[in-house]
Amino acid sequence: MGIWIKRGGWLVALGVLVILGGAWLAAQSRLTAARLAADGLDLPATIDSMYEQTTVNDGIGRRSSDTEHTDYFATVTFAAPDGSTQTVTQTVSKSWYDTWFPNQTVTIRALPDDLSVVEIDPGHATRSQWIGATIMAGFGVLTVATGLVLVRTFNAKARLAVEGQSVTARVEQVRRQGQFAVLRYRFTLPDGQSFAGSSLPKPPARFAGVAQGAAVEVIYDPRAPRHNRPAFDLSRPG
Repeated sequence: MGIWIKRGGWLVALGVLVILGGAWLAAQSRLTAARLAADGLDLPATIDSMYEQTTVNDGIGRRSSDTEHTDYFATVTFAAPDGSTQTVTQTVSKSWYDTWFPNQTVTIRALPDDLSVVEIDPGHATRSQWIGATIMAGFGVLTVATGLVLVRTFNAKARLAVEGQSVTARVEQVRRQGQFAVLRYRFTLPDGQSFAGSSLPKPPARFAGVAQGAAVEVIYDPRAPRHNRPAFDLSRPG
């Protein structure tokens, strides 16, 4: 179990937790929306203040204006059925924000038995929560997929290290990849089949002096020789 976690299983576990969290939030938003629709009480409220908040994601190769996102907020005060005064700040839609102004009176919706459940712009808050929950669940799915890829990669590497067979390959080239370098090679099996492969990216100094045609030990999967790695990329037992 510990090895599985180290090999990317922790990402799978994290993704599952994120998916469950997103599903829970989505269910809660739907439940809140249903309760407000069925039992919500419409109350007059006074707008105390309004403001907008813009966040910018400076994506590489993209204009900042393409990744701007603006959220709109309003703070209102209203008299609860029990005579107390309540103040709440919440996100609102752009259309609501463009329609109303401070000191105006608007109609909000609240649960009479739980005044912490309030919607200044009826339907917007629960809808936004549901969208956020959906995005959260989508991120969880992506995390699970990434974890499964890592687990599969590590399992394939471990199988090669234990069950793989050794063969001598010949270096075809050392190719730079950014700040790293990759060793490319080709080998031929006794039955005449030829396969190519490459090492994991490493610092260029690792391949200093390695010439084309040089011999390199390669470990391949006898059931699928296209799955192979240089011996120095594997930790072989013994």
